[in-house]
Amino acid sequence: PNFHKEHLHRVHFRILARICVLVLLLAASWIPLQKTRAWRAFLFGKGLKTKHKLEAYQAGLSYYPSPRYAVRLATAYYNAGVQSKDVMEKIFYFELTRDVIQTYLERYPKEKELSKLYERVQPKSH
Repeated sequence: PNFHKEHLHRVHFRILARICVLVLLLAASWIPLQKTRAWRAFLFGKGLKTKHKLEAYQAGLSYYPSPRYAVRLATAYYNAGVQSKDVMEKIFYFELTRDVIQTYLERYPKEKELSKLYERVQPKSH
């Protein structure tokens, strides 16, 4: 209770408790919500054409950064580069692949699939 000018104000504990529970529920559901959005983007992005697949995968990775999703995005970039007939486009996709791999290998250095894909993307020296 608060004292104000010699009279007592009531505190509504039920309202306060409901607000606290609501805040806790929102906080507890934020991460699972982001995981669900990322999962949905990767799941429904599979059947799309290359450009839209890459957009969906990028959005999914931005919702919830995970090494598994980074592998999928990097693999999609790599496949887009392999399938491309334009040399500049190939270089562009391979650079994007390298950027994603390097970013996530710094965070998750023991991720084997990223390491294998990184070896494939590296320029070969003769």
